[in-house]
Amino acid sequence: MRDIDRRAFLKKVFQIGGIAALHRLGTGAVRDAMAWGIGPAVPAMGPSPGPYASWYQDGQDTCADVDFIIYNDNPAAGGNDAGASPTGKISGADLVGTQGGNLPGSPDGLYRPYDGLDDEMFMTTTCCNICVNDKWSIMWKCGDMATTVVAVQPVILVDAIGNDAIFFQRDDNKFWVFLAGASKLGAAPATVPPSSGIIIMGLWCDGTYVRGGWVADGDGSGPGGQPIKWSDFPAAQRVSATNACDFTGKTFDSNMNILMTRQPHYIAWNFYWLILHSACLIDNNA
Repeated sequence: MRDIDRRAFLKKVFQIGGIAALHRLGTGAVRDAMAWGIGPAVPAMGPSPGPYASWYQDGQDTCADVDFIIYNDNPAAGGNDAGASPTGKISGADLVGTQGGNLPGSPDGLYRPYDGLDDEMFMTTTCCNICVNDKWSIMWKCGDMATTVVAVQPVILVDAIGNDAIFFQRDDNKFWVFLAGASKLGAAPATVPPSSGIIIMGLWCDGTYVRGGWVADGDGSGPGGQPIKWSDFPAAQRVSATNACDFTGKTFDSNMNILMTRQPHYIAWNFYWLILHSACLIDNNA
């Protein structure tokens, strides 16, 4: 792309979606935009790497304080994705997201589209056991999610026999948080995630509360537009329950663990990234 065309394109992107939209195009787009004076009031990439709260959504190697992060960016259809463990908690094969259903390749290096029929991705037991703790976080970024389909489960953490699990599921025309053994947890958020556009969803526990919610990408107070505190989630898009949800001593099976959608609850969507962490990433007091 010629410089003049790229400059006009980046300017339009910034006018429509702000700095968060530029970040979705990658580090190069942000740096080029700033070099051309697009969005001059916005700080540069900042310390890199840095903690989740200071992250710019500029890559899986720059979110320095999380135990596992994986981008769905493999351009090869049927190919797996390779994640990272910035804290060094896991390594090797446990960083791999294994695809199923001949998952299409990424069209732009930002996401992979799931067909809602048999496409899925799952992590190893060791990777999922990052959340075997009294505090934990599961955060993910997705878009154009088919939220009208009954019983879809966007992301799920579950053990071998289903006794311990945490997940969102569409039921009764709402998105409930389910905790295996306790069924629906708290009240369902008043609204369901949108069927178009990009959002960041999450489930997390600080040892006292287990909470979940979603926010439009770019609307969080983190520098990359990601949610970093409870108040980032609009009241109609969040749920909270007093439940420690302590997974200490549990084991999440490699055949039924974290899945970016799973049988028979497949969901059609675009999936960007997933974070697992053995502590609470969201400030519940802010």
